[in-house]
Amino acid sequence: MRITPEIAEQAYSILVEECGASDDQWERTRFVKTVSEEDRTAIEYRFHGALGFGGKFRQDRGLDGQPRVTCYPEHLTVERSLMMERANGRLKSLLNGHA
Repeated sequence: MRITPEIAEQAYSILVEECGASDDQWERTRFVKTVSEEDRTAIEYRFHGALGFGGKFRQDRGLDGQPRVTCYPEHLTVERSLMMERANGRLKSLLNGHA
């Protein structure tokens, strides 16, 4: 599923709320532009937040197409696992509601 700018805006709010991504308007605009580009088959967007430098928003349209949040395995903690679980659940609900 292609992510529209409207869905990207909502997805970024999830990153802010669940993963501590910057709520800076410039960063939000950059995220929306990056993930809603039409000709991309895969998205990997690194955001700085509570998941450390390795916190990423990913979507591979060639696989299941489901966006997800990940971080470097060596930075994984129980707290970060819970953040990613909540964010990924909300992202799934967001995209399933727009399918």
